Amino acid sequence: MKKKLLCCALLGAISMAQSAMAQDFDDRWYIGAGAGVQGYDKDRAVSDDVYGTAVFGKFITPNVSVDAEYVGSNPELTRDNSRNWELMALSIVGRYHFISEGRSWN
Repeated sequence: MKKKLLCCALLGAISMAQSAMAQDFDDRWYIGAGAGVQGYDKDRAVSDDVYGTAVFGKFITPNVSVDAEYVGSNPELTRDNSRNWELMALSIVGRYHFISEGRSWN
């Protein structure tokens, strides 16, 4: 019983230690979205198509963030329309942000 109580107290202290440390950067979660155009090789018989992205991430240091990213596209086949082709990518992305003091944009 004493071991369980000691383990619970230690776990609680460890989990509170992170929130007590002072941070000088914004570590909130963020979301983002984007769009673009993909150009395909004409030998592939695929028309160029618009794609969309959705991003969910968090800064882990003042200059480094980690994102979960989804990219999706559904180009049309120009020769054989009996097939359905969809492009989808799910990825974990690490980003370095070149942030400067005193600059209002990043």
